[in-house]
Amino acid sequence: MELGDEYFKGTSIIKPREKALRQGIESLSDSELVSLLLDTGNTRENVVSLSSRMLYEKGGLRGIFLNDDNNLETKGVKKAKMCRLLAVREIMRRLPFSREETYLDDKTTYERCRNFFLGRKSEIALVLYLNKEKKLIRKDSFTSGSDESVYVPVPLVVKTSLQCNARFVVVLHNHPSGKLHPSFADIQVAKELFRSLSLAQVVLLDVLIVSDCDKLSFRKNHYPPF
Repeated sequence: MELGDEYFKGTSIIKPREKALRQGIESLSDSELVSLLLDTGNTRENVVSLSSRMLYEKGGLRGIFLNDDNNLETKGVKKAKMCRLLAVREIMRRLPFSREETYLDDKTTYERCRNFFLGRKSEIALVLYLNKEKKLIRKDSFTSGSDESVYVPVPLVVKTSLQCNARFVVVLHNHPSGKLHPSFADIQVAKELFRSLSLAQVVLLDVLIVSDCDKLSFRKNHYPPF
């Protein structure tokens, strides 16, 4: 037998769904919010208790929704429920990439892309291809699975830029350590990318190194090749 919202019938406890409708979604606790996604509990725990335990085991909301770990299974949370949680995580990462948004500077670019990098434990590069109005045409990501380096395929970035008629390119990559100072390899890749794109008459607008709470702009800080 599973214990979902039915568990709360006949008691003085307000079900999370009813509470959200009466008092607003912002009135729900973390465990109540997660319980709406899990929907049902198990034979020993109602859904809110299950959510509370899962939050404790996985490191809170951040551990569930901002982590790289795709295995969220625990007692009472198997593949179907896990997929709902992973779907929310993926939606959060995709939301900022609207084709109507204009990427004017390092600040707006970082604010729109930061969720993509939140909780990543390995380095990943995000390449944004922009049209002449600096609106998004396409995005690609590259990873090496390492927490110290990421491979950016310069010829492929140039080829993609030409295929989608991009006028500008912005590259962001994270440093999971939180240290924003560029490495020698970071600078070399930026220089190679700048030169190769220039030959194709595409402008490398900026290279950003990001962490969960801050960013460094190559252009603004005058790192090579800017």
